[in-house]
Amino acid sequence: MSEVINLIDGNPDAHVYLGAVNILKEKIKEDYSFVLQVWDHEIPKSTKYKKILILTSDEAHGTPKQVGDKDVEHIFKQYAPMSNMRNPAAVLDVKNVSALPLCHLEGHTRQDYKPIRDRKLSWSWAGQFDPYRRVGFRNNIELLKRYSDERNIPYECNWYQGWNNGVSISEYSKMVNNSKVMFAPTGSASLETFRFFEAMMSGCVVFTFGELPHGKIYNFHNETLKGLKLELDDTYLNPFGGEEISMMKALVDWVDFNPDKAQEMSIDAMKWYDMLCSPKGLSEYMMQELENKNV
Repeated sequence: MSEVINLIDGNPDAHVYLGAVNILKEKIKEDYSFVLQVWDHEIPKSTKYKKILILTSDEAHGTPKQVGDKDVEHIFKQYAPMSNMRNPAAVLDVKNVSALPLCHLEGHTRQDYKPIRDRKLSWSWAGQFDPYRRVGFRNNIELLKRYSDERNIPYECNWYQGWNNGVSISEYSKMVNNSKVMFAPTGSASLETFRFFEAMMSGCVVFTFGELPHGKIYNFHNETLKGLKLELDDTYLNPFGGEEISMMKALVDWVDFNPDKAQEMSIDAMKWYDMLCSPKGLSEYMMQELENKNV
């Protein structure tokens, strides 16, 4: 029977992968050694069966060094290999390597679901300030705060220093579940962020400022983003400020003026998350990837 070697126990992103692998090992016909490990940490040389690796944390989107190893059958990897990690079209097709969704950090939950029109916060933000990637975004958040204050638009905003170093996960989760709009700017290195997945899980209207890496994981969002930008036409776009802040203001207004369409997006976001990122959904995605690779 397949074995699971979990070397990332205690990591806040381990729980969904471990749940998915425990489901997958009961379904897969052959026996494998599923190894969960941080991408640059040591992989056991000797295992009971041929290995299927689940690698985390490589925000540089490198190609795993285990590619081509005879004792490795397949690799699932957070942050898919890319030739340019800031170009969403630069995802590499590497033999026997599949992208792994980030999913949500442990402790974030989908609390008692509130329809969009019943959520108290029109928008929210909680995240670290990155002096390299988020200077413009922080300036735009300050403009959005001013815009919201002038119109009595309810919001919550928390900046902090360092990754996962702000409000408690329970406070963060409560905020996300009570927000209509969540902004998901790129991470410090990668285009990908846990915030995106957590907001989708909670049924927010999620806005990224550009496409996310092309491929199965983000195709749904990239198409949704195109449609949303078309919705934010001249009726909602504000004529002042740059394009990014104009889109942020327009989205906050659009959601309030179009609660039914926003509600559809909320339901679709949660369905997408459950289909791909719940332990059951992720196990089915992994099974499909293995079947496509003829495992």
